[in-house]
Amino acid sequence: MKKLKTVLAFSSLLLVSAAWADAPAQVKQQVPGYYRLAVGEYEVTALFDGYNDLSPSLLHGLSDDKVRKLLAQHKIDAERMPTAFNAFLVNTGKHLVMIDSGAGHCVPETAGQLVNNMKASGYRPEQVDTIFLTHLHLDHVCGLSDAYGKALFPNATVYVPQGEADYWLDPAKEASAPANAKEYFAIARKALSEYKASGHLKTFVPPASPIPEVQTAYAVGHTPGSTVYRFASQGTAINFIGDLIHAPAVQFPHPEVSIRFDVDSKKAISSRSQEFNALAKDGEWMAAAHLPFPGIGHITAWQQGYSWNPVNYGPYQRAANFVVEEGEGAPVILLHGFPETNYAWRYQIPVLSRHYRVIAPDLRGYGETDKPASGYDKRNMARDIRELMRALGLQKAVLVGHDRGARVATRFAKDYPELVDRLVVMDNVPTRIVARDLNASIARAYWFFLFHLVPDLPEALIAGRENIWLRYFFSDWTYDPSTISGEAFDTYVRAYQAPGAVRGAMADYRANAEDVAQDLADADVKIACPVMSLWGNDFHAVGKLFDMQSVWAEMADNLRAQGIDECGHLPQEEQPEKVNALLLDFLQGWKG
Repeated sequence: MKKLKTVLAFSSLLLVSAAWADAPAQVKQQVPGYYRLAVGEYEVTALFDGYNDLSPSLLHGLSDDKVRKLLAQHKIDAERMPTAFNAFLVNTGKHLVMIDSGAGHCVPETAGQLVNNMKASGYRPEQVDTIFLTHLHLDHVCGLSDAYGKALFPNATVYVPQGEADYWLDPAKEASAPANAKEYFAIARKALSEYKASGHLKTFVPPASPIPEVQTAYAVGHTPGSTVYRFASQGTAINFIGDLIHAPAVQFPHPEVSIRFDVDSKKAISSRSQEFNALAKDGEWMAAAHLPFPGIGHITAWQQGYSWNPVNYGPYQRAANFVVEEGEGAPVILLHGFPETNYAWRYQIPVLSRHYRVIAPDLRGYGETDKPASGYDKRNMARDIRELMRALGLQKAVLVGHDRGARVATRFAKDYPELVDRLVVMDNVPTRIVARDLNASIARAYWFFLFHLVPDLPEALIAGRENIWLRYFFSDWTYDPSTISGEAFDTYVRAYQAPGAVRGAMADYRANAEDVAQDLADADVKIACPVMSLWGNDFHAVGKLFDMQSVWAEMADNLRAQGIDECGHLPQEEQPEKVNALLLDFLQGWKG
C-alpha cells in the first residue's frame, strides 16, 4: 500500500508538471488602442497612434528638483516622460469627425498606429468626412497622409484654424524661421498638400463653427492658432484641448509650467488656466492629445492647481438598448421590424432559448430603448448592435431580422462580416432595391415610406390616435386581419403611446436616403455568410410584388429562400410554428 501511495503521488506530480509545461505561449502584444465613450447622442472614440518619450528638461517654470520629485511621485522615469499621441473620432449621427491625426510616419519607431486602431474600433478611414486640427505640429498632422504625401482620409475635408494656416502655411514665415525649424513647416505643408489640391482643405476663424455640432475657440500660445473644439449633446459636452498639457504629473499641480515647444509661453499658460478653470467649474469631459491613453477624463480644482480624474473603463453607454435575453449557448440575436417591438418574438424566444442564448433588443427609437433625435441610418443602428455584442461579450452571433430589423441585420452583415455566422431576413426587400425598382405599383404599396418622411406631420396626426394607426397596419398587412388583437394589440398600442415612440419610428424611415447611399456604396459586395430569406406569400408589398428569390440572390450567393403560405408581413406572429421550424433547421450546427 505504501508503495502504491508513492506511485500515485509521483504520478500526480508528473501530471501537475505536464500541466505547467503545457501553459500557453505568452501573447506579447497589446490590445487594439481604442476607447469609446457616449457624450449625449454623440459617440466619441479615442484612438491611440503611438507615443514618444520627452525629456523633463523641456519643462520651464519649475526647478529640476521639483520636477523630478513630481515625476517620482507618479513613478515616472526622471529622464523620460512617456507622452501619448491620441486622436479622436466623434460620430454625431450626421458626421464622422476626427480631431487631430497623430504623428504617423513622422515617428515611425513608436507611432503610426492610428489607421489600424481605427479599423479595429469598427470605423474605416474613408468614412471620416470631417477633420479638425487643433494645430499643425507634426504629431497632429503627420497621420493625415502617408510618407509619400498620399491622403489617408480620402473623403474628408480638413479644417485648419486661420491662425495656424497664417503661420505654418505661409512661405514668408517659413523663410524667416530658424534653420532647425524649417522642416516643421515643410512637414505640415506636405501632410496637407493632397487635401489642398483636391479642394478639401479649408480654414476658419474661431469661434466660427465649420459644422453645426461643434463650437470652436482659440487657445493660443502653444502655437499661434491653437484651437479647442467642443461638442455638446443632451446636457453634456466634451472639449478637445490639443496640446494645452503635455506633462500631467507636473502641469496639473503646477499649471504655470510651460514647455519648450510653446511659441509664446505666457499665452500658453493663460490659455491653459482659462480652459482648465472652465472645465473644473462646469464638469465637462476633457480630451487631450498627450495625456495617457485614452486621454479622456475630468479635472477638478486642487490646491493651487488641478487634479486629473481619468475616465473609468467599462461598458459603452449610448442609446441604451432594452433587451430580453433567455437561454444559454450559441447566441441568436432577434431584431424586430415596424410597427413592432421585441414583443414580436414572443413565439420564438421560448422555443429557440431551449437550444440557444436568445437576445432580443428593442431597436433604437422603438419600445423601451432610448429614442435619440438622430443616428437612425442603418450603419449606425448596426453599430448599436455591435456595441450590444461587446457589452454582452459576444464574439460572433446569428442575426435574425424582420422588416426594419432585417435592414439593420443586412447592414451589420456587410459591415461586420466576421461577426456573423449566418443571417435570417424576414419579409424584407432591401431599401436600395425598393428605390431602384420604384414604379406606380410599388409607390402605392410603400406609401407609408413617403408619408413617414414628412417632418413632424405624422407625429401630429397620430398623437392620440395610435390605436387607429396601428390597427390599419396590422389589419392590412396580415393574412388574417385579426392576428394581432387583444393583449398583443394593446401591448403595441402602449408601446407607441410612450413619449417619443412615434417620432423614433419615423426617424427610422427618415434615414432612408442615407440607407440607400450606404447600400449603393457596397452594392457589389455580397453577404459572406449563409442567408435564409423568409416572406409571406400573401403580403401585397413583398411576396406578391417582388420575386423574392431573385431579390435576395442579388444580395447573397449562399441563399436559402422560402415563401410561407397564408401569411402576410408578420411571419413570426402569423405562422410562428412554421417560422420556428425553419429557424431551427437553419440554425443546426451553430455552436457559437
